[in-house]
Amino acid sequence: MAAKDRAGSAPAAGAAGLPADVEAELGRARALLAAGTAAEAVPILLRMAEQGPPRLAVWLSLAEALIVVGDIERVDTLLRRMRQAGAAGEALDTLDRRYRALLRERCGVHQLGAPVVTPGWPADRAQPALIVRLRVVCPPRLDLDALERKLAEGFGFAMPPAAASAGGTAERVADLMLRLVVALQQAASLPAFDEGRLLCGTEPGEYMLFAPAGEDAAAIVAMNAAASIVGRFLAAGSGPADWRVAQDRFSEGAGQLLERLRQAASPTGNGVHYLRAAHRMGVPWRRYGGHVFQIGQGVHARWLDSSLTDRTPSVGVTMAQNKMVTATILRRAGLPAPPHGRAPTLEAARTVAERLGYPVVVKPANRDGGIGVAAGLEDEAALARAFATARELAEEVLVEKHVEGDDYRLVVMDGRVTWAIERVPGGVRGDGRSTLAELLAALNADPRRGDGKSASLQRVDWDEEAAHLAARHGLTLESVPAAGRFVRLRRITNVARGGMPVPFPLERVHPENIRLAIRAADALRLDLAGIDFITPDIGRPWHEVGGAINEVNARPSLGLITAGHLFGEIVDWLLAGGDGRIPIVAVVGDADGLAEPLARRIHAMMLERGLVAGLAVGAGAWVGSRQVAWDDRRGEAGGALLLTDRNVEAAVLAMPLAGLDVAGAPFDRCSVLVRLGGAGPPDLFEAGLAGRAADAIVAAAGEIARLDGCGTARRIPVVLVGADRSMRIERLAAAVAEGLAATDGKHR
Repeated sequence: MAAKDRAGSAPAAGAAGLPADVEAELGRARALLAAGTAAEAVPILLRMAEQGPPRLAVWLSLAEALIVVGDIERVDTLLRRMRQAGAAGEALDTLDRRYRALLRERCGVHQLGAPVVTPGWPADRAQPALIVRLRVVCPPRLDLDALERKLAEGFGFAMPPAAASAGGTAERVADLMLRLVVALQQAASLPAFDEGRLLCGTEPGEYMLFAPAGEDAAAIVAMNAAASIVGRFLAAGSGPADWRVAQDRFSEGAGQLLERLRQAASPTGNGVHYLRAAHRMGVPWRRYGGHVFQIGQGVHARWLDSSLTDRTPSVGVTMAQNKMVTATILRRAGLPAPPHGRAPTLEAARTVAERLGYPVVVKPANRDGGIGVAAGLEDEAALARAFATARELAEEVLVEKHVEGDDYRLVVMDGRVTWAIERVPGGVRGDGRSTLAELLAALNADPRRGDGKSASLQRVDWDEEAAHLAARHGLTLESVPAAGRFVRLRRITNVARGGMPVPFPLERVHPENIRLAIRAADALRLDLAGIDFITPDIGRPWHEVGGAINEVNARPSLGLITAGHLFGEIVDWLLAGGDGRIPIVAVVGDADGLAEPLARRIHAMMLERGLVAGLAVGAGAWVGSRQVAWDDRRGEAGGALLLTDRNVEAAVLAMPLAGLDVAGAPFDRCSVLVRLGGAGPPDLFEAGLAGRAADAIVAAAGEIARLDGCGTARRIPVVLVGADRSMRIERLAAAVAEGLAATDGKHR
């Protein structure tokens, strides 16, 4: 083995010159290593390395044995010690390569089984979650802060704060994994509101993660991607110097991963904001397929798909999406709409434009959101370019007369105008010093501006449209606009094309224009709509100064910049000012076979009070006195049935403990929880379920103390000793009635 003594303290290479006893001991260790019993060689070599003077032959053999047994920490320490002592050579380089291979083999994030997404609320989590078990193996001296910075920079978002309780390096990596799964979903506009939870497993380095699941498949994609990305960094080594290849692979795929996750989000971006508002208001919500969510329970339940509600007529939505039909309906109602004509061909478009007179607007007849719209077209060349773009998006193209004026959106909710914004087109305002290029760069430096659906505002790039509009005023990128002068760089005002929405005081909108917006929404039978109105002066009546309704949006994108408060207001309106909850009694466990007869007795008690009560037990489910299901409806299956039925005013659910770890509870909160049986401290899932009781926990007097610390609900102990079966049911039912007394009038 070749080596050289750079530091003056490294021993000579090979066994030559070793004392006879040392050479014999080393030979014995090497024989064990050659025989495949490295574990027996390690203690011999460790003793020789620790007790004798530094000897390279001993160190090299020890490093080889440690690599064979997979002792990463000791290998790392020994290799660094040899390098610091000045040792070098092919033998040491070979060991270093073998050590790197060992890191790639052992280090990483390993999933112990497939992740599970619960349809209900597991343990103490605030929303349905993805549950996964992981084993984390870290390289020595891992620079975890640098790893977190790499992830945040690569994805372009800030990571949620680390858990204060995270301890060793492996636990901190598991916590980083959890935070990354949350951040990925949030960056994709998925409803992941809970911070999640991390639990240590029974073996060192093993953990259970509870990550919020905004959408089932997307949550699994996020978890698998996070495990793969973090695992590759861990397997590559301890810090940035080791991560070049892992960093390159990560950088190549980060954008594609985010785009894949965004495919699962609401296309308008409204859905997540409604759910966040409901979550903050304490309103229960539940996922459906596609982009549909339910807010509220039972009789109070409402559906939302973006800004479409369960009372928005599909016929009205279809007509609002067809601009020609919308214009016809508005004119019949006596409301102003721009004159237009259908243009199946470019020649037809030229004919319509000549009839209407330039400038004109070209738009796809059945698209919304400003997609494919070109306004202010002044000649045939501009018309031809705009027609080609619109024709790629829709078979029907509309040419309409351009209306001069400022662009406003009036939000109509349940026959009331609740909000107004002025939609300022993409452009810049001069300061008398900066060039147009500098002003545009400053505009796009706004962190809210970006590309794609995830950005609150869109960039305004210097393109053919911007150059044309600037040239109309004699400006180029090198021009310096006068202070206060606004340079328009986009023909339309939509946010999707770089526009900026600015709140506009309702008191400055003339009452006639308020009534115009209300009548437009009503003409299409829409309960929630965005009315786009162009007028030279919104403070004066439209029939005096002119103007036109440019578009009626049945699914208005509200956004957070100017109308974030509207999401909570709309949730409150849908639930008529209530919290959307119904009284729920959960009967947990089945000591002595009491669960089903007790649940039936509580259900009968609710029916006697005049409530349309639902019941879910092993024999099926009932709504009122009518049976609606004949299979086992205990747990999540029964909750999903009753809490989504618009007839149910109260619910009684039998809840077995088995399955809580894969299904969760069917509610985030219940009114009264009855615990039948149980011994010893409750586990994570039982404790979480008991903690969901809002008003009372009912249990046998001798058993209720075991639930101390599970939530803050009032405890109602029931004396069952000495009572026969029917008497026990009656006493428990009476205690439930006592607990429900606190619920009366609380929900609506």
